[in-house]
Amino acid sequence: MFPTPMNWTARLEQAQDAESRTALLAAINQWRAANLTDVPELRAAAFALSALHAELGQREAALRETQSLLSLCQTPPEASRNEVKHVRGLLEALEGRKGAPSAPRERKSDERTPAQLAAEGMTRRALEALKGSDAPEDELLRVWIELSNARRSGGLERTVDRLLHRLGERLLPPVEEAPAPVHRSAAGEALEAILGTSLTDKLQARIRALENHLQEHPEQADKVASLALQHHVDVDGLHKPAPWLAGTVVRAMVAAPGGETAATLERLQRRKAFAVTLYEEWAFQRAVRLLRGASGWDLNALRRGAYREEPGSRRTWTLRLSHEFNERMLAIAAPTEEVMDTKQVRALVARLPQLAERLVVLAPGASLLPLREALVHAGVTVLDDADDAAIWTALTEVQPGPVVQETRPEREPRAPKEPRAPKEPRAAEAPQEPRKPMPGQLLREALQAGASVEDLTEVLRGFSRFHHVFAQSRRFLAELEGEALDLATAKLLTALHRVAPPTLHLPEGGTMALRAASAAPGGHTEALLLGEGAERWSAQGAEVVLTLNRALALAGWELLRVHQGPTGKERKAEPALATLHDEARNLWRLAVRKDGREGEVWYLSDLPPEGRAALPLILMAPTQRVVVVPLDPALLEWFSGVGPGETLIGWSGDESEGVLEAMASWVETAPGADA
Repeated sequence: MFPTPMNWTARLEQAQDAESRTALLAAINQWRAANLTDVPELRAAAFALSALHAELGQREAALRETQSLLSLCQTPPEASRNEVKHVRGLLEALEGRKGAPSAPRERKSDERTPAQLAAEGMTRRALEALKGSDAPEDELLRVWIELSNARRSGGLERTVDRLLHRLGERLLPPVEEAPAPVHRSAAGEALEAILGTSLTDKLQARIRALENHLQEHPEQADKVASLALQHHVDVDGLHKPAPWLAGTVVRAMVAAPGGETAATLERLQRRKAFAVTLYEEWAFQRAVRLLRGASGWDLNALRRGAYREEPGSRRTWTLRLSHEFNERMLAIAAPTEEVMDTKQVRALVARLPQLAERLVVLAPGASLLPLREALVHAGVTVLDDADDAAIWTALTEVQPGPVVQETRPEREPRAPKEPRAPKEPRAAEAPQEPRKPMPGQLLREALQAGASVEDLTEVLRGFSRFHHVFAQSRRFLAELEGEALDLATAKLLTALHRVAPPTLHLPEGGTMALRAASAAPGGHTEALLLGEGAERWSAQGAEVVLTLNRALALAGWELLRVHQGPTGKERKAEPALATLHDEARNLWRLAVRKDGREGEVWYLSDLPPEGRAALPLILMAPTQRVVVVPLDPALLEWFSGVGPGETLIGWSGDESEGVLEAMASWVETAPGADA
């Protein structure tokens, strides 16, 4: 549960160093993400955030929060004239227009009691008069005022939930005074003693601590893996998976068969813990048996799954191995009763050669025959039912995958020129054949004629660069609206998906799809984003992004472009982002513009560890943005630590109004735009 509204001013006075101020920033952001309807408390939070950013030397963030505070002062129930004047003074001081303003003058005392003010409809003044009072009758009056305001504004259900929690804190002290759960366990304390460092709740820090220790002390792999598994279940529960522990566990299983890790796995499997279900898979067990016979080979990494959409029931395990200063990869596909479907075969054939230059695939059984045949046709070394010796031999002898290079045929020497014959009188020239239309012209004609997907597919085969497809179709699609735009876009993107290589990144297609889907809810393009074309044009959380974009369009915001993860410019500037690009695809970034103001609306559902590592680099871009994440405490806490100065909104189903309110504080960025 998030912290209840506190006296932020008192907590500001207690935060006297950078560490405590940063922690308070995260706490206020978390509370604000879950309480978007309590306008008076949101003002107090925005004021506190502005002051914290100013004390930390983050002037731009302080200015942004003060602008948001000014907007909140004009939101019902409106703030007093004196409060608005004070906020305007703060804003002018941050902008450098004058010195810091003096504190607002105290309001003259009112002879009427808070109850009389509330009865006369002056609820804002009544709440001001009640500040600082803990008397039971005053608390009941506050509850009556908040419920009355919520009934008028339509936010009754959330207000009731919040009040129930607040009253529970006051009326049920034994329950609430119980110590908050600490992320520690007996296994965790034992693990900290071995590692010589404290375990944090941040996943990346935990992974680094384990890996660094095992590099120096590989003989302790069994003890470390056993304690790490038990600590994870003790802290995160039985229903939280832990795929990031796979490398640690496999080293323990190889080093100590039947040791402490094996006993812990057996005990947790009986309890049906999600963290250990993946170690029951055939491919993992095969990898353990193989590595126990390794000689002169080093395991660099073990990972479950070759690509994002791979079915969970038959994930491919990949082992990165080093031998004689060269890295090889062994991919192990598990046999099943059903034959692998064509879609997964195509995806694996396209993906696996991209993961390693020297690749061997173990795909035993009749169910994997289509995969073996397709990989052999692609030039990949494939083994069927091979023993360990055959696998090590294949890994030793495997050569780098073939690189297809375009070669030009050698020119033959020219024959000597013959002397020209005398010119004959000019006869009537035969009519020249008309020039073959260019691909762009054919595409425009096909779109205007409403061609089918099959016809568009044939037209697109004539393009040498598929990025040109968008330039040729942009003007035609801009003239369409509603269902006509939806149908034309869906057919074009379906044809393009069939023709373009699976690895080719086409970000403009995602922008085109989102525009068309927002213009025709429930239409063909929306089905494309959520179904067949999702692997290229979409990512996790597409339903929420569609809802957000429609709300932005209704409010007059123009969608400029859509990115999933880092942009091309960011990948060129930061080589690490080029490596982590695919892992950050679940980060939606909607670049929008309105009245000269530009910025980005983010939606972040979840990211694997590699994708989370990319996020701080993406946040370095100086962009106005609002970040929307699911209303999940762990995810909100993690992002608050990564981007403490960002505007963060928790999404439970429909917080579009809160997003638009946050965007109202954006400043003009386009030169010459109307204010």
